[in-house]
Amino acid sequence: MRRILAAILLTAALLSGCTTTALPGSPRAQVVDPGTVAGRDVTSGTSGPRPGSRDANLPVTNSDRGIIDKLATNTIADVQTYWSRKAPEVFGRPLPPVRALVSYDSTGPNQLVCNSSTQGFSNAFYCPSQDLIAWDRGELLPRLVEAHGQMAVPVVLAHEYGHAVQNKLDLVKPGSLPLVLEQQADCFAGAFIREVVDGRTEHFVLNTGDGLNGVLTAMFSLKDPVRGDPRSPRAHGNAFDRVSAFQFGFNDGPRRCAQIDNTELNSRVTEIADFTDGTDLPITIDSLNTTLAALNLAFPLGGKPPRVTVTAAECPDAKPTSPAAYCPATNTITLNMPALQRIGAAPQRGRPDSFGDFAAFAELASRYALAVQQQAKLPLDDETTSLRTACIVGAWSAATSKKPPGDRPHIGDIILSPGDLDEAVAEMLSNRSLIASDVNGKPAKAGFARVQAFRIGFLDGFAHCQHGFNS
Repeated sequence: MRRILAAILLTAALLSGCTTTALPGSPRAQVVDPGTVAGRDVTSGTSGPRPGSRDANLPVTNSDRGIIDKLATNTIADVQTYWSRKAPEVFGRPLPPVRALVSYDSTGPNQLVCNSSTQGFSNAFYCPSQDLIAWDRGELLPRLVEAHGQMAVPVVLAHEYGHAVQNKLDLVKPGSLPLVLEQQADCFAGAFIREVVDGRTEHFVLNTGDGLNGVLTAMFSLKDPVRGDPRSPRAHGNAFDRVSAFQFGFNDGPRRCAQIDNTELNSRVTEIADFTDGTDLPITIDSLNTTLAALNLAFPLGGKPPRVTVTAAECPDAKPTSPAAYCPATNTITLNMPALQRIGAAPQRGRPDSFGDFAAFAELASRYALAVQQQAKLPLDDETTSLRTACIVGAWSAATSKKPPGDRPHIGDIILSPGDLDEAVAEMLSNRSLIASDVNGKPAKAGFARVQAFRIGFLDGFAHCQHGFNS
């Protein structure tokens, strides 16, 4: 995030605006049920290989028959079974299996796979010319399993099989941007993972709580580097866009995935938006005041904007939350500056509480969103509040974009920088998310729902947040 105009002088309260008791726009139907994930109850329990299932007997070139190759082979078997049913059902055509599967070790002796050297090539890929899927059992898949669990393997290889589906069924139009192919493949991966959640795969099971969170986090880890070229043939998308495409497939199935084209992409994908300039802002009183002023412009609360303080005080009707808290009784936001600065620090290994500057500003925005909801006479202490809050923060985030979605104007003196939305996604997938929590700091159960609510606000605007999330 960066500042684009002079900073606002430190003030005890925000600028005043026109009185409003509701968010602007037209109401819509509820879109996210806080108790479910795409109609499935939020669950806990086993996630990973299905207990008691037999390993698939598929031929794999160069396999070492180890745990990674077993996970990969079982994944391909389940994905092929899924597409043998779905391709005729959705696209009216059968889908023959890929011709070959190849395992290699990028840390071992060099091989040629699809005319590419494997030494040092930490990757998984589909090769159209040879109709094969290959994976690195030496570095890539073990690293993902260590970081995100065994279900990282199915999500990665379901994505690669998605490219085979595109190729075999001619689903991508000539002239499509590289991101169309990647977004479709992410979407197809989401559709397959829904099959796992529904209990319809032979080799894997997945709960919709921490299990699905782990899958989304694995998707997050495979995002493009910040300030990467979205039009590069190697572009895969930032985390916000990759998770969005995955959720489209999970929610609506393969037919929705096939609708992704250049036009659909440009209507929503943030990596294509002009986020080419900007730097991180330090978390200071100055930058927080600029953020608060932008929030007041986005949500004019008349003469009742929340008072902002760095001095802790008792609140009679809400529990304290850190690094930002909202007290409904006094209409006050309290900030813990050291804790907020830790949240806003650049992410690094061993610092799970650091996400980047925009995560800190979005956590502040989440407490401001509670003041907006209080003035609109909406509940502040249930799980619907948590999702509504994430939605409002998403709507405000879009208003700070250089090119907001649709015909909405830019608001305020700050602007999104590359990587900002990914910082918000990382925060919402954490166990302690404040962006998607109620006034007492209790987040919505499912990270999937948190990110979905944020995206709805970002893409569809403020009205969806009030009228789409009613308790």
